[in-house]
Amino acid sequence: NVVKHADLILTISNTVANELRETVSDSNWGAALPPVKSFNLGADIATANNPVRESVAQWFQQGIPIFLVASTLEPRKNHKVVLDAFDLIWKTNRARLLLVGRKGWLHAELIDRIQSIQEFNQDLLMFHDLNDNELAKCYELSTGIICPSHAEGFGLPIIEALSHGKTVFVSDIPIHREVGKNNCVYFSKDSGQELAGLIERFLRNDTQVRAEDTVMREAVTWKQSTQQLFGLIQEMLPADKKD
Repeated sequence: NVVKHADLILTISNTVANELRETVSDSNWGAALPPVKSFNLGADIATANNPVRESVAQWFQQGIPIFLVASTLEPRKNHKVVLDAFDLIWKTNRARLLLVGRKGWLHAELIDRIQSIQEFNQDLLMFHDLNDNELAKCYELSTGIICPSHAEGFGLPIIEALSHGKTVFVSDIPIHREVGKNNCVYFSKDSGQELAGLIERFLRNDTQVRAEDTVMREAVTWKQSTQQLFGLIQEMLPADKKD
């Protein structure tokens, strides 16, 4: 129905746009694909007037390396590979894993596993209700960020992390290559062992475990994102409607 009736399809990444084109080209829907264009999401986090709770702040005060995963808890986000990695890391290293995100679909099995881990509420912590300022503090104070998804439309935590100058470990999928470029450390989305090895080497200050390009990335603001969106829509309007 979208392909048949839309005048313009907007996506949040080139990867999604290309996947859409491939899907339509492989289908016999009897309709031509309308123009497909993409725009960037914003990644600036509003922090004004939001307090940081002591239960969050105290976790960063002990000098122990902390790795953050910021995403909804659901199968697509692939927390499993991170837990597999830290099961290995905790055997020989002291590091903390911070999971931040609301509960999504089919989360029960994941939550059960998290709560059954011996390090839960010690070196493994989970928050479902952080405000923007608390999330910004987590990015600011974490040692590294992990983005392990099986699939994404964009991968906003990558940009949020890079804008804080952090080392970002990301699953090697097409959308993460588009968003992360040479600024991330890539690992197989199905290999907790590979991720564990990279993090352990990173903790030993192995200089080979770093992004090819370590220059801090400036995030697109939500205002700029909105301007891109409206600009693409305006391009499609008749000349007498563009003002």
